Amino acid sequence: MENRYKQLFLRWSLLMSLTAVITAMLAILGHFNLLYALDASKISFVILIVFMLGMARCGILTWQVSSLEDSLGNHSPDFKRTLQESDLRANDGWYAAETCELLGMFGTIWGLVMALMQMYEKHFGLAQVAAGSNDMRQLVVSMATAFLTTLVGLACKMLLRHQYHALNQKVLELQAKEEWRP
Repeated sequence: MENRYKQLFLRWSLLMSLTAVITAMLAILGHFNLLYALDASKISFVILIVFMLGMARCGILTWQVSSLEDSLGNHSPDFKRTLQESDLRANDGWYAAETCELLGMFGTIWGLVMALMQMYEKHFGLAQVAAGSNDMRQLVVSMATAFLTTLVGLACKMLLRHQYHALNQKVLELQAKEEWRP
């Protein structure tokens, strides 16, 4: 058994643990309440759910690929099938990462449209809007929605892409090792 045994899974576990600690800290500091209050669309929470599902899926695939190192070189059909299936299933993770980014961008556009609609209603008198600070509050909430969803989406995409890149590299490494074995 090599020193590198399950190294990929250990790296995933470390990133997952750091993510859990940071998430707990943000919850304790009340940042999720702030996110809930400022994100009128609540898209940030959809992004976080997609991210958590992507992280869990990556952990399962990472474990499977890490476990394949034990059977490297035995040329069994199961080894090659499992490696190919893991490679194909990793595409789900790339899709999840892209979805996080796209939802973030969607939230940005949604927030900006909300802000523009509120400014239009105020300046052109198409709606009865309370005076002064309420208008500014609505504008701030709309802008916060725009930028918070982008921030959450991009952060989740970066973390998922990192994990699936590491998984993909390990699959390619194992495929190359298997091809060169006598």
